[in-house]
Amino acid sequence: MKTEKKANDLLAAAYQSGGCNDLAGAPLLIHPLKKLSANGDVSLFTNTRLLSTEIFWVLNGNGKLKVDMQTHQLQNNCMYVLQSGQMRDFTGNADINGFYFSLTPDFFRSISAKVEIPEIYPGSENNIHIINVTNDVRDELRCIANMIVHELQSANNLKQEMLEGLVSVFLMHVFREVQRTETMMDNRKNRDLARTFIAMVKKDFISKKMVADYAGDLFVTPNYLNKLVKKTTGYPASHHIQQQIILEAKRRVSSSKANLKQIADQLGFDNYAHFSKFFKTNSGMNFSAYKETGNA
Repeated sequence: MKTEKKANDLLAAAYQSGGCNDLAGAPLLIHPLKKLSANGDVSLFTNTRLLSTEIFWVLNGNGKLKVDMQTHQLQNNCMYVLQSGQMRDFTGNADINGFYFSLTPDFFRSISAKVEIPEIYPGSENNIHIINVTNDVRDELRCIANMIVHELQSANNLKQEMLEGLVSVFLMHVFREVQRTETMMDNRKNRDLARTFIAMVKKDFISKKMVADYAGDLFVTPNYLNKLVKKTTGYPASHHIQQQIILEAKRRVSSSKANLKQIADQLGFDNYAHFSKFFKTNSGMNFSAYKETGNA
């Protein structure tokens, strides 16, 4: 009971003060969602391309999260995990309660070097990972979040070490929730190969558009890579390549309003008619129709 009271006191203090570091680019940020909604901080939360891993944890209330042109209605007791490189727009109603976390790649690497944090794979069609938080673990996670808020506000010795430890514990609890609802990958070797492939696609998709390009670099056959990646993520390797190209095209249209020929050239297509056909085949609509929908 004392622990619960202390957590509630810290939560109240967090909502009154804003709860955290307000420095853009800080290694670790944590804000109450109510503060974000009340302030309407458009510089941080409107149509932004992410440089950090973000977690929106909704305890209760209403809001919307638009990620890479897909809108998600926020649900109670859910976490929404976003990755760097994605485009994000957050809108929360006045009644929303919860937490927002932002972890820079350097901070994430720092804690991963000490404690192995397993990778969370969002499916290609579900562009963010949504985690249902059960009631029995919600209070524990909330207490840890409040401790992070408290540590950020303090000037104690070993502050960085405490923050890394608390965030590590928080993320391990989150991954337990993922394990509760998902089937884990068969073995570490296949998991690492799939993770390497996905990272390569995100880096090289402009110059490498065929499964064989990646299979050769990974010393496996294209057929094996397709099957392994499908077993791991639910989609074959070819699908990831195609959707990464489509996603980047949509991002560039949204951020620059570029035309078909410009996007085709930027993405390494020598023939813009080929790109037009590719876009329609893999997105379900032609390029001009996509721009007219307002998603751009």
